[in-house]
Amino acid sequence: MEEKENQNLNNLKEKAENLRHKAFMQMIYIAFIFAVPAAIAFFVGNYFDNIHESGRQFKLIALPIAFVLSWIITIFQYRRIDKEFKEVEQKMIEEKEK
Repeated sequence: MEEKENQNLNNLKEKAENLRHKAFMQMIYIAFIFAVPAAIAFFVGNYFDNIHESGRQFKLIALPIAFVLSWIITIFQYRRIDKEFKEVEQKMIEEKEK
């Protein structure tokens, strides 16, 4: 019986370690979440500024919009991962109490 509990606990620890790796990969993903929209906003804003000869007006509008969109995506990703962490932690607590 005790061996099965240890096995379950080990499985949960392994799952927690996998989630840590997933969180690290998520940080890299977040870097892309900010870089790609910012680059697109920069070039699109620059393109429209050149067409309409408006100075930097379009670029100054597009960059904050890209920044806000990036944060919205980041918050949703964080909530998803946090939910998974909480589920694993709760299962680990339940296993230890058995």
